[in-house]
Amino acid sequence: MKRTRQRTTDERLNAVLAYVGAKSKGLSNREAERLIGVSHVTLWRWNRAYTNKGLDGLVARKSPGRPSATCRILKGRSVFDSLNAAVTEGRSTPEVDRLIRQGIELLSQAEQMTNP
Repeated sequence: MKRTRQRTTDERLNAVLAYVGAKSKGLSNREAERLIGVSHVTLWRWNRAYTNKGLDGLVARKSPGRPSATCRILKGRSVFDSLNAAVTEGRSTPEVDRLIRQGIELLSQAEQMTNP
């Protein structure tokens, strides 16, 4: 089934209660899925969350999403600093040198995007 939007806590609770009712009447997971209009995997996940955490388990939580550009720049700087330390300590190889040049270029591009 195609998900169109995130379900509210009430909708999740109603689906779990309908699922439990359908299961008590002997319906299979697939039959309950068709009856309720939510995939059997989602029903199983919501039922498990409700069983383990109660109503709080059904509350929709915001996912972290993609890291911000600033976070990616900081991560890039960390990698760059590690590679630079390898060069400074005499552990440089042609591959490390290539990665440093590539890192400098990427950091420069990222900083130009965040500081126009």
